[in-house]
Amino acid sequence: MSNSPSHIKQPITEQEHAVFMDSLRIGNGFLTTIQFQADKATETIAHLRPYFEATSQSQPDEKTIYQVLNALAQRLAAMDQLIESIEDNALTEAVGYPLDRATAIIELLQAYFAPSCPMQPDDKTVYHALGSVLLELVTMQKTINEYKKVNDQA
Repeated sequence: MSNSPSHIKQPITEQEHAVFMDSLRIGNGFLTTIQFQADKATETIAHLRPYFEATSQSQPDEKTIYQVLNALAQRLAAMDQLIESIEDNALTEAVGYPLDRATAIIELLQAYFAPSCPMQPDDKTVYHALGSVLLELVTMQKTINEYKKVNDQA
């Protein structure tokens, strides 16, 4: 039997504190990497989206669009792997749902621009789909920023 009652809190050891601080740094490293990937995806969409505006006179060829969409899909998949490794379920869900929606939209666009697809979406559809992906990425970034802010205060 222990001499100390179970209801009395024991102070954490220096080793436990170091492990806790390391886990925060690792967690923030994951979050920083996710934010970096989201920033790059946002930049890519920001460069691609104007080609589909109503006033645009030029547009990249379908092969280029397909390659850009594939690169976006790979970036989103990398973000998904990082998110799955986060141990905070609330954060995983809060960031994972917008990522899942963004991934689904990119996958739909990929199908339209695949070389074997006989159909092509109109510019307005692509423009709004890319805008939706952008919105989901911004939502993720805001959630991560808020989470980091709360953890920094703790």
